[in-house]
Amino acid sequence: MKRTREQLVAKEKLAAIGELTAGIAHEINNPTAVILGNMDLITDELGENASLVEGETRLIIQQVYRIRAIINNLLQYSRPSDFQNHAMPVDVNQVIRDTLVLVQHDLERKEVELKLDLRSTNWVGGNHQQYQQVLINLIVNAMNALSDNGTITLRTRDWKNKGVLLAVHDNGCGIEPSVLPRIFDPFFTQTNSGTGLGLSVSYGILQRFEAEIEVRSRVGVGSCFYIWFSPNIYKDLTSDDADIFAEIA
Repeated sequence: MKRTREQLVAKEKLAAIGELTAGIAHEINNPTAVILGNMDLITDELGENASLVEGETRLIIQQVYRIRAIINNLLQYSRPSDFQNHAMPVDVNQVIRDTLVLVQHDLERKEVELKLDLRSTNWVGGNHQQYQQVLINLIVNAMNALSDNGTITLRTRDWKNKGVLLAVHDNGCGIEPSVLPRIFDPFFTQTNSGTGLGLSVSYGILQRFEAEIEVRSRVGVGSCFYIWFSPNIYKDLTSDDADIFAEIA
């Protein structure tokens, strides 16, 4: 009952995103179209020299499409009936590897140590790109919580032979107990540069594909986000789950 009540409250909060998104989506999509058009023009003008900046050009285009994907996901809260989310087979470990390519520069710039412990073998239902968006949000938040000698650890395990449990753990500053219940609220942020949409959008994406997210955190010790990817809606942990939960913590 408690989990159901929390989910209902979260869904009501997520609905608030629609009011903002419907008004700004058009304004954001227009400049992204201009950026893409000018990238094509620049590439043509550079001719053979375009190969010198091929990596940077590709990254710019990838990030523009990422912006469009974020807007597309936000629009689903304001007009959910306009979108269909057909689950496809997804390899969570491959999602992690593809995501690290996008955040590797930031990890190196902030001198963050990244540890991988990927042991899952199951495939799950969902969307590769949208799961990437979720993981990017979690990794960026973890980096923001770190100071010197910061470490982020990503672990995966098969869960009950039907899904995958992913843990994103950091040894950062942790989250205050009074703040913890609000971290998935739309527009709630504790940073000057944050929009407060990252975790709320991630929550919505996971809900659509019947995945669940939970966080445990201790101030001064760090935080760990757990995601259960499964073909079925997540049920409360039973005693049979205790061993895997402890192992991946």
